[in-house]
Amino acid sequence: MSVSHTAPPARAPGPGAGPATGAANGSPNSRYVWCAPRAAGSGTRTNAERMCGRCGCRGRAAGDFPQRPAELRTLLGAGGVVPHPPVPPQMWLLGAGRESARLAGLLGTDFAFGHFFSQAGGPEAFDDYRSQFRRTTGRPAGGALAVRVVTADIAGRAEEPAQSLLLWRARKDLGQDAQLPSYETTRRHRWTGAEPERARVHRTALVSGAPEQVYAVLTALAAAHGVDELIVNTLTADPADRRRSYELLAETFELPADRREAAVTA
Repeated sequence: MSVSHTAPPARAPGPGAGPATGAANGSPNSRYVWCAPRAAGSGTRTNAERMCGRCGCRGRAAGDFPQRPAELRTLLGAGGVVPHPPVPPQMWLLGAGRESARLAGLLGTDFAFGHFFSQAGGPEAFDDYRSQFRRTTGRPAGGALAVRVVTADIAGRAEEPAQSLLLWRARKDLGQDAQLPSYETTRRHRWTGAEPERARVHRTALVSGAPEQVYAVLTALAAAHGVDELIVNTLTADPADRRRSYELLAETFELPADRREAAVTA
């Protein structure tokens, strides 16, 4: 779900970090943090094949992918699905490349770049999206950055769920689509074969540590991509750690009290 609040007073950010504030969806000087239980990515065939080449998975995008979002856009618009909701649904396209960014702009939808898919090409994708969106709608566009985050009260405590996540993701790349391993299983695991290399690849996509460390990285990423919205995806073997991670993010980004419960239960 989406939660927003007025930017907090200035603080001393980490090196290279800046406040992820500005205008989004017509609301000036605001900060947005999205908490999503799970995010699904999409992209054109070219982009999907490029990602699969990095991670070793066997998935491929559907050949008719560009047509599917257009059909969905039509169904959600006037004359589509009935009965019509009193508030029209807001359509988002999540991608990890310039092809999907341009498609979102062409369709006039909101766009989120999946940083947890790819850490390269985000600023260029947003440039393409905003340029095409303005040509399509005549209006400026913002966009959001989708990031994978694990935080805990202290940096060392965040490392345990981070290692569990990395082991799960490495195994998934290698064809083992199982549940997140427990922390005990992760501690006892002997990393073999391609697992360490796959974990190193995904480590670059994971923002983890103490809240102040995570804050510095997230605000720097938001500034680098020109966004003031973040979609936060947290996966942990222990649900309590996931909830605590969201609570700490809500506190660190100083979300209003009436918004915090909504953020951590998304």
